Amino acid sequence: YILIPLKIAAANEQQKNARILEKEGSARVLLQNEATTDTLDQEVEKIFANIDTFKQQAQKLQKDLPSDASTKLARFVLGYN
Repeated sequence: YILIPLKIAAANEQQKNARILEKEGSARVLLQNEATTDTLDQEVEKIFANIDTFKQQAQKLQKDLPSDASTKLARFVLGYN
């Protein structure tokens, strides 16, 4: 994945979350002010040059994440811990 976080996000949460995925090796982050056709092309080339690694890291991360995260969040918000 190539993630381009919105600059208007209130607490910069999109960039923070994108950096987590980038750190885990399953995504690349391109900031809006750096996004051009050339930089996007470079990021695509980096991914395709290492596509197997990106796939493996994405699969590993998916296994590590809770499958019921949305249910847990809803229960927390509604006070049904």
